[in-house]
Parts: sequence; structure tokens; C-alpha cells
Amino acid sequence: MPSTRRAVCLFLPAVGLVACGDDASTDDQIKQIVVESGCCCDGAGDGGDGGGGDGSSVGTPDALVPLQEVEVGTICAEGLGTATVEVLNVGDGLLTLSRVEVVEGDGWVVDSFPATIEPSLSGDIVLSGGSGYGRIEVESDDPNEGIIEVHLLADLNTPPVLTLSNVPPVLAPGGSTDIDAHVSDDGVVTDVQLDWTSDVDGLLASVQPDASGAYTYSWDSAAQAVGGHELTVTATDACGQSVSETLSFCQNFGYDTASLDLSSWMPKVHERPQFVERCGDRY
Repeated sequence: MPSTRRAVCLFLPAVGLVACGDDASTDDQIKQIVVESGCCCDGAGDGGDGGGGDGSSVGTPDALVPLQEVEVGTICAEGLGTATVEVLNVGDGLLTLSRVEVVEGDGWVVDSFPATIEPSLSGDIVLSGGSGYGRIEVESDDPNEGIIEVHLLADLNTPPVLTLSNVPPVLAPGGSTDIDAHVSDDGVVTDVQLDWTSDVDGLLASVQPDASGAYTYSWDSAAQAVGGHELTVTATDACGQSVSETLSFCQNFGYDTASLDLSSWMPKVHERPQFVERCGDRY
């Protein structure tokens, strides 16, 4: 009578395996089956290393934003702000970004962001349209930090602030004077341009202040037209916004002794001399 063999399957809970053979299998055969760990009674499960069917490891993603406060700087006009936020995947599994949303800040729009980021690589979130401060949330499948907040630090540009000082009402003939200007700005102050213009002589100078915002213009009466002047100083910042200050003063005529008619200056008897002064001359 022929012998009948029965299939034998052993479930090994310690390693999560099913070792299969028959009732005639020796101990050594069973050990080999366990080592190969690929058998099954039906031939299924022919590849497992304790993981998926193809033996690959899924890994764990880990999202990292190096700068959670992004310095956008000064925005020149409403809706012209742009910002880039870098996201790193420092884990050993594929990182998936499911949501990038602006939760605070007017005008900011998410233009694009990477749907997935491979391990050890990075991707950029691109935003535009803002006018000032903004806050975004980055949601991913990072098991330890599913949502990361990022702050966009920005300010809408304002015009410079300009002050003038040390201006006498009347400038003596042949003399000179220093006119002081000081400017402050929400951008780099040395990027501000100062234009000095006379309504009589036109553009006199186009210069930049020093790092403290100061500049001194030397008015040389020998080089300028005599008479009344309106001097306008205009400060223009890097965004093109400007502010102006205007001052008025008199540049007197020069004269020498040969041009004087002393007879016209002689007072009548018993009268005190009378002098009349106006901008430009004296008689």
C-alpha cells in the first residue's frame, strides 16, 4: 500500500513566517525551509523578507524647513511680493506634501510646491502677490511633524523722510554756505538719490547720502545766479518713491567800490540815512 504524505505548515510567530513541508520532512529540511523563508503550502508568498512582496523597504519621510522665518524684505508696491520657501526631506522615505496654504497675510498666493520630495533632496514652495507679513502652513506625511508653520517677514515700502537745515535767508555776495540734508528710509539709505535743483540755475547735483543718511551741499555764490532762489531737494528711494523739500533764500549781488555812486547815498541835512534792502542788491 503506497504511503500518503500530508502537507505540514508551521507558523513561526517570532519571525512572522510560515514554514511548509510534509510529515516526512526532517529537522534539517525544516530548518532549511525556515532559512529560505519563501515557501508556502500553495506556493504563494514567494518573496518576503519580512516586508512587502518585493522585499523593498518603505522608509520614513522627515520634513525640514531650514528657515521658518523667511526675510522677504521691502516690497515696492501692493501685490508685488515674491517669496521662496525651501523644504528638505532628511528622512529615508518619500515625502509627500498634501497641502500648502496661506493662513495669514493679505495678497499672498501659493504659485507652486512639490507634490513629493525624494530622500536627501529638497523642493521649493513659490509664493507671490503679497504686500507685507504672511504665514503659511506646510502639511506632509511626516509622522513626527505633520504641519510646519513658516513666517514671511515683509514690509510695504514707504517714501523716504527728508530734512534740510543750516540755510541762511540771505547769502552774502561772493560767499558760500553749507546746506545739510538728512534722509532716512526703510530700505538701504545709500540707495537713495538726492537731487538738488534751483528754479533759476536748474539741476545742481545728483548724489547719494552716506551710510548715516547725511549729505552736505556747498552753495558757491560765485557760481550761482544772483537774486532769489527756490532750492528743491528730492529724495528718491530704490522703489522710485520720493519726497521733496523746498527752501527759499536770496543770493545778493556782488559789487566793488568803482560801481558805487556815493552821491546817491548822501542824506539830506539833519536827516538820518535811509537804507532799503531787497533780494539782489542794496541802494
